[in-house]
Amino acid sequence: MIITPGQINRFVEFYHQVAHMLQAGIPLPKVIETLRNATGSRGFRKALTIIRAELQQGGSLEGALAQTGRWLPRFDIALLTAGEKSGRLDECAIILSDYYRERYVMARDVIRRVAYPVFIVFFAVMLFPPSSLVALIKEGDLAGFILPKLKFAAVTSGIVLLLLWLGQSRRSDWWRSIWELLLHRIPVLGKARRALALARLSLALDALLNAGINIMTAWELAADASGSAALKRAAARARNDMEGGATPGEAITATRAFPETFVTMYCSGEVSGRLDEALEYLRKNYLYESQRRFKTLAFWVPMIIYLGIIMVLGYFIVTFWLGYFDNMLNAF
Repeated sequence: MIITPGQINRFVEFYHQVAHMLQAGIPLPKVIETLRNATGSRGFRKALTIIRAELQQGGSLEGALAQTGRWLPRFDIALLTAGEKSGRLDECAIILSDYYRERYVMARDVIRRVAYPVFIVFFAVMLFPPSSLVALIKEGDLAGFILPKLKFAAVTSGIVLLLLWLGQSRRSDWWRSIWELLLHRIPVLGKARRALALARLSLALDALLNAGINIMTAWELAADASGSAALKRAAARARNDMEGGATPGEAITATRAFPETFVTMYCSGEVSGRLDEALEYLRKNYLYESQRRFKTLAFWVPMIIYLGIIMVLGYFIVTFWLGYFDNMLNAF
């Protein structure tokens, strides 16, 4: 349910080792067996055992990955399948290693920025309101001090877990569409997610086309790998136009689902015969944009939390002193 930077880094090391051993001339079944024996992750060991058994029986990597269930995202499966069919599995593994390394750095940076504000919020929740702390010290009211904190923690944890569950990629397409629409309306976050989806689509499409996959199939797989339900629907509409005789550039233009920059660069690369360079530029451009927006989000979220804490502190301080002076006046 929760993907940690440590889990992401495990994929960085896995794909790096796969690429390194394949480039050294080691057969894929031997690579899988070596990594299976070396890994300390139960999930990795189980999946690699299934893959090894399928490969030893003469099966394909695509069929072996299908047997592992949800161990790998569709993005990874699409690239690895393309690499197997084209004989460029080592290059696809390098691409995936670099991709997960970028995700790891981004996730680690966000957690570092948010960790301290979360601790401050936790500390504030434990101390406020001051009346419960005073009652604990003077009257020993432990239940009155702890129970509200436990209720707050339970409700907050429930909301977070619910949001994580609803946002999982395994949900149905119609729910993912609604979820995507809701998140895209959030300032900064929405544009960051759109840019990341376009970067993933460009990366997958470039790898699939270089692997010799048919353009219509490549678009369908790349849109699915992007993780965006809107782009997946647009690619399905574009495929219908391509089957009717339209070029891919004309088809994606007609969908009106892609930004002008993406459409312009793709069409120019298609006409000039330098589509791989155009897709590489789009991948870097949208990846940089997504990282910039996520960093902005990681900067402002703690600032908003700080502001909220200051406002709450100010409210309790003012309330405390108003009550204090009111009691003094009543006493006089």
